[in-house]
Amino acid sequence: MLDINTERGQKSLKDERYLAEWFEDRFGFEWVETPKDQPAAVDALAIKDKTVEVVIEVKCRYDMDIARLARNNYEWLVTWDKVQKTMSIADALGVPSIGILYMVNSGEVLIQQLSRNGLLIPNIRLATTETQATINGGIALRVNAYIDMRNAKPYSIS
Repeated sequence: MLDINTERGQKSLKDERYLAEWFEDRFGFEWVETPKDQPAAVDALAIKDKTVEVVIEVKCRYDMDIARLARNNYEWLVTWDKVQKTMSIADALGVPSIGILYMVNSGEVLIQQLSRNGLLIPNIRLATTETQATINGGIALRVNAYIDMRNAKPYSIS
């Protein structure tokens, strides 16, 4: 069963779509999501005037807020594979990529540019670590990117 078809997956999808509506209203882009019923290299594209402007990686986190992020050295954990794919697709399209961390319970949003012209923007620490495999649990050993969010732009969605 795909993670998206579980109760947790559906909650995350609902929250991501809420974020997408906020993003469209706040920035004037059209948010076009990738198919959610199969694995996708990126989460969404931001479109303006029928032109792709930004490639988006988004994570909804329920156990996170700015204070907790600060206690974790302002590092946002994303699998390195996802960061690389987002950067590669953005570079191929000739647009920047961004990462959006939506801290659902606190209504806080951080937006960090990840790449421009194929070059990484924020400081990222790589480490092979055991982390939760999916939204539904499990354990995975993989290379993770700990993205420095100190320079991310903060917003309140609520």
